[in-house]
Amino acid sequence: MKNRLLAFVSALLCAFAVGASAGEQAPEPAPAEGEARLEPHQNRWLIQTSIWTDHFNTSTPHENQLNLVGVEWWAPGNWLMGAAAFRNSFRQPSQYFYVGKLWRPWDAYPLVHVKLTGGLLHGYKDQYQDRVPLNSKDTNIAPLLLPSIGLSGNRFTTDFVFFGQGALVTVGVLVP
Repeated sequence: MKNRLLAFVSALLCAFAVGASAGEQAPEPAPAEGEARLEPHQNRWLIQTSIWTDHFNTSTPHENQLNLVGVEWWAPGNWLMGAAAFRNSFRQPSQYFYVGKLWRPWDAYPLVHVKLTGGLLHGYKDQYQDRVPLNSKDTNIAPLLLPSIGLSGNRFTTDFVFFGQGALVTVGVLVP
């Protein structure tokens, strides 16, 4: 199963990199001294959805079709904030409201980014409220940190997101 997962993610990332780089523009010349240049994708919106989810080493059945829809705002300094609505692993309507940071740590691979988001998760309730650490039994709200790695071009982005007992792949469109 893990070999199929790695093959799928590798194929997806390679296909996306070819498509994203074909749409990239030539880099702008360096700014004159004292002149600031905005980094790519600042003050842009990302509309995204999940295309694949898997839960690892679980003893109970989990739903892998999350039907996630999310909106993210990419702000100056590679900061971001967003919200996502989805059906959780137990088919309950859930929401995630967050802030985060995006880094491009490898100059040789400018399309690759690493992202960390943190926020509040709502929706795990009833017999499933204990499945999320620190979930409030009164409000069904829990703090959450989600790391991811992905690719982003001028118009499209994809992320491989790691969560408690699994991972998911998102794809999205960047709009000005």
